[in-house]
Amino acid sequence: MENNMTAYSWMMAGGVAGCAALAYAGARKRPGASAGKAAALTALEILLGFVFAALCAAAALLLIRFRNVEAVGFEKFFSGLTLEDVPFFGAVAGFTLGVYLAGKCMKLPGTDTLNRFAAAGAFLIAAARFAEGFLGLFGTGELPEDTVLPFPLAVAIDFSGDGSYVEYYLAVFMFEGIAALAAMVFALRKNAEPDTFLRTLFIICLTQVFFESLRTTSIAWLFVKVEQLACFLYVEAVLLRYGLKGKGQKNRFLPAIAGLVVCGLIVAEEFALDKTNLPHWLIYTCMAAELALLGYLEHKAHLRMVAAAGEKSGA
Repeated sequence: MENNMTAYSWMMAGGVAGCAALAYAGARKRPGASAGKAAALTALEILLGFVFAALCAAAALLLIRFRNVEAVGFEKFFSGLTLEDVPFFGAVAGFTLGVYLAGKCMKLPGTDTLNRFAAAGAFLIAAARFAEGFLGLFGTGELPEDTVLPFPLAVAIDFSGDGSYVEYYLAVFMFEGIAALAAMVFALRKNAEPDTFLRTLFIICLTQVFFESLRTTSIAWLFVKVEQLACFLYVEAVLLRYGLKGKGQKNRFLPAIAGLVVCGLIVAEEFALDKTNLPHWLIYTCMAAELALLGYLEHKAHLRMVAAAGEKSGA
């Protein structure tokens, strides 16, 4: 199946436009922010976001594929790259850095800038995921033979061109996009609270740990998928942060400990998917339950942190 780069480009252009609109709305809500300053900040966020997204994605790719670069040479390696080779969350990390620096350039608190940009960033991620639907089999997952599912659960690929040979693939890119939209709604509801950005990205990364396992095209070391690991490291960092900030609270490191346990379980489950004949539906059910538990623990840990902050301020 050939890529439809025209449709992909239009989808991404719409994503950037929507991202800019949400970013402007978030910047405009800042006390004392004029329309001109909000527009300037938005433009700088988008510009620096894409610049650093490209730089960080390239740096991440160099680290991941260092031996390949060493073998064929820097120029030849990068000249042969396609969109499918780009580390998605390397680009997300770079875009985040660009937005943070945009706030600093405008002499605004970097963290507050990120919080107000959270919904816009989630929308851009959603658009990028939906756009993957125009990149052939990229962003899809395998289905059992002879399984037929309607869109948006699956996509039908007509390999024959006349409908005589059609195969169905799980539309993972749709699930990823919907999860990002859910994170966007979360960010809009939180309205730039102190941890809006961290928690919005937590939702995206937590769900991506599961979705990355479903994708057939991923950057991997043996049976460990690199972007799945990167997302889990972020999830664990957020859970550890709650423990470090919850001084005096009982079982404050429980979420972080649970995160390490779940990490070990998911590594075992990825091995089982690749090397054993255990039913995939059973493995994925266990994985989803484990990640849902971490989501619940994050929610409870955040509530405890907010309650503790309220008690300190009222004391």
